[in-house]
Amino acid sequence: MIDSILPRLSTVTVLLLVIMFTAILYLEHANQRSTERGDILQQELTTASEVINKMRQQLHATKEALVLSETDLILEKGTVEEYKNEIAELNELQEEERSESCSLGGGDSDSGETKCNIDDRWKPSNAQEQLQYNLFARYAELHGKIMDNDPSVEQKYVLFRQETSGLGNTITAFISSFMLALLTDRAIILESHSILSLYDPPPYLKLRESQIKGSYGSKTTFTQVGGFAEMGGGGPKSQWFEWISCADLKETLAEHQTIEVVSNQYYAPLLINNPHYIEFFMKTFGKDVYGPFYRFILNNVKPHLVSKVNAFKEKYYKDNFIVGMHMRREYLNPKRASMFWPCADMLSPTIDNEDGIILNGRLIKKVYWYVATDSSFASEAKRKYGDKIITYADFQSESGDVLRAMDYFLVGDADEIIATSGSTFSDIMFARTGKVPHQVTEVNTCYKNVHNQPCYFFWKGVLDTSCYPNGYDDLFRNPMMINQRNCYTNFQHGADHM
Repeated sequence: MIDSILPRLSTVTVLLLVIMFTAILYLEHANQRSTERGDILQQELTTASEVINKMRQQLHATKEALVLSETDLILEKGTVEEYKNEIAELNELQEEERSESCSLGGGDSDSGETKCNIDDRWKPSNAQEQLQYNLFARYAELHGKIMDNDPSVEQKYVLFRQETSGLGNTITAFISSFMLALLTDRAIILESHSILSLYDPPPYLKLRESQIKGSYGSKTTFTQVGGFAEMGGGGPKSQWFEWISCADLKETLAEHQTIEVVSNQYYAPLLINNPHYIEFFMKTFGKDVYGPFYRFILNNVKPHLVSKVNAFKEKYYKDNFIVGMHMRREYLNPKRASMFWPCADMLSPTIDNEDGIILNGRLIKKVYWYVATDSSFASEAKRKYGDKIITYADFQSESGDVLRAMDYFLVGDADEIIATSGSTFSDIMFARTGKVPHQVTEVNTCYKNVHNQPCYFFWKGVLDTSCYPNGYDDLFRNPMMINQRNCYTNFQHGADHM
C-alpha cells in the first residue's frame, strides 16, 4: 500500500516542487524587475530633485535680482520724484510770474478784457530763451499798466509813426523803436498802415493810440528819415544820434514823456552797441536780437494772409526743396542779376531719382526757385529755366500789396535764401525766420552771410560820437556788428555804381 502511495506522493511532491520553484523564479524575476523599476524611479527622482534644486536656485537668484531691481527702482523713483517736484515748483513759479504779468492789462481789447498770455506763442526751450521770456513778460506787464493809466507806473510812451517808405524800412524802424521803448520802460504805440495791414496786435499787447487810457502829454519828436542819419534834422552829429549811440537813455530821456519816432531806418545797432546796453543784449539775445523782438510783437499775421501762404506752400513747398530769391531792381544791373542763377544752382540738391531723394530726413521730389522781384527778372528766368521758376503772381492774381506780403512770407520760409545786398525788404525776409542768407553783392559775387540781422546803412556815423574813442576798433566790441560797415558799401543804386 505504501508502495502504491509513494509514487503518488512523489508525483505530487514533484508537482509541488515544480510549482514552488516556478513561484520562486517568478518572485525573483518580479523582485528583479521591481528593483530595476525602483532604480529607474530612483534615478528619475534624483533627476527631478536635481531639476527642482536648479529651479530653486534660479528662483532664488531671480528673487534676489528682483529685490535689487526693486531697490534700484525705489531709489530711481525717488530721484525722479525729486526731479519732478523741482520742475513742478519751477513751473509753478513761472506760471505765477506769467499770471502776474498777464493780469495787469495787456489784451488787445477796448473793453479792457485781459487776454495776456505770452506763453501761448512764446515757449522757452533753453536758458537764453527763458531770459528773453522773462524780459518780455515783465515788459507786457509794464506796457499793460501804462496803457491802463495805472498810477503805480509812469505814463511814458514811444509812439512810432510810419514815414512814407517801403515795408522793409517800416518794419525794421518799428522793431528798433520797440527796443527803445523796452530799454526806457515805455509803452510802444504803433501807427503804421503798412504793418497793420499784415499783422494784428498780439493778444497780450495793446498797440493802438486809441487804446491809451491816460494822456500823451508833451511829445518830443525823434526823426531819422533817409539821408545820412538825419536824426533830429542835425545829421550824424545831432544830439539824438549821440544819445541813441552813447547815453543811458532811461536817464537822459527821463523828462520826455512821449518820444514820437518818425523813422524809416533800422537804427537798432546803435542801441545794441551802446556801452550801457551792449552786455545786456549779448547776454540775453546772443547772435540774434531782431528775431526775438520781432516774434514777440509781430507774430499775429492776418488770417486771410495765412490762408493764402498755406495754399501756395501746399502746392509747391510740400516735399520739395525751395530756393527763395529776392531781386530788387533798383540795386541790380543785368550782370549782378545774372549771379542769382548759378548761386541758386549751387544751393539746390540734385534729384537723381524719379521717386525723389531723402535730404536731412525729408523726402525731396523737386527743386523750385521762388522769385520775388519788382522787375522782369522772373519772366526772363522762366524762359531759361521753365517750370523750376515759381512766383505767387503766377499762382493767383492779387493786388500789389498782397503780392508783396506773399513774397515777404514765402521767401523767408524757403530752405535757402538769396538776398539782394542793400535791400531792407530782403533783410526782413530772412531776419523774420532767423535764416542766414546768401547775398549777391555789388561786386557780382554770391556769399553766405555770417548772421541774419538787418543792415543799418549809416553805421559809420557812430565814429563821430563820443563813445567810440578808439575809432574803427570800437565798431566790433559787439561781434554782431561785423558786417554793418559793409551796409553802406552794398547800398548801391543802379548800374552806374557797379
